[in-house]
Amino acid sequence: MKFDPLKWRKRGIAQLKDALEEQMPQYLEGDERVVASMLGQTHPSAIGTEFMAVGGPAYFKTSFRYLYIVATPRHLYLFVLDQFKPKNIKDMLAKVELGTVPIQLSGGALKIADTRIVASTGEKAGAEQVAAAAQAKTSNP
Repeated sequence: MKFDPLKWRKRGIAQLKDALEEQMPQYLEGDERVVASMLGQTHPSAIGTEFMAVGGPAYFKTSFRYLYIVATPRHLYLFVLDQFKPKNIKDMLAKVELGTVPIQLSGGALKIADTRIVASTGEKAGAEQVAAAAQAKTSNP
């Protein structure tokens, strides 16, 4: 049997999203439920990278963030994940009421107002589902 890296990646994404969804009750409003979700990161062109020498060895420092985006029937939530333990939500960046800002899928990325969030590898379907959930709310207020 041949190793399929994409299949392995998709299984890992599903397990990570399951672990993150278990944490949602503490962030969502009482009766809300997750209808779509995706993993992503801030756009690479917005990344500042640099090398830092700390006590001799060089460390690679990045300023991009790993994100978990959740759509409910009323809101879109953006969470920052811990860079070294991605199963942990570090902070809630935003809670956006659907229909108040434009949310669209553009070139493999989710665009929320003027912020571009790149979908993780294997998360194109997740990005499409989040965008569709946002569009459903916009067309049915």
